[in-house]
Amino acid sequence: MRQSRPSLVSVRTMPREGSHLRASIFIVVLIEYEFSDVIMSTKAWTNGKKSLSVVFPFAVFDHVAEERIKILEKEVLYMRENQERVLQERVESKVQQRVEQEVSHLRQQSDDRFKSMEKQWSCMISDMTLSSRSFSNLALPSRESSYA
Repeated sequence: MRQSRPSLVSVRTMPREGSHLRASIFIVVLIEYEFSDVIMSTKAWTNGKKSLSVVFPFAVFDHVAEERIKILEKEVLYMRENQERVLQERVESKVQQRVEQEVSHLRQQSDDRFKSMEKQWSCMISDMTLSSRSFSNLALPSRESSYA
C-alpha cells in the first residue's frame, strides 16, 4: 500500500470578501493513491489573532493540481466506462446462456415428441403387420367350392 504524502500546492495571500483583513491561505492537496481521491484542506489566520481550520472541497488554481485533477477525472471516466462494458458483457453472456438453455430444452422436447411419434408409428405398423398375417392365415373358401 502506498503512503500518501501531502504536498504544498500553493501559498497565497488573499483579501477576505467584505473586510479589510487579509488572510493567508495554505492549500494542501493530499492524493490518496489507493482510492484516487483528492482531499483538500485550508488553514487561515487573520492577522495572527484567530486560528481557523477548515476542510472542504474547492477549486484549486494551481496548474499542476488542475492537471492532476484532469488526469484523475479521466481515470474515473475510464474506470466507469470499463465497469459499464464489463457489466454489459456479463448481461449479454447471461442472456446468451439462457437462450442456449431454452433452445436446448426445446430441441429436447422436439426430439422426445419425434421419438414418441416414431414409437407410435412403429406400434401401428407392427399391429397392422400382425393383423394382415392373421387375416391371410384365415381359411378362405376356395374358388372351386364356391362355384360348385
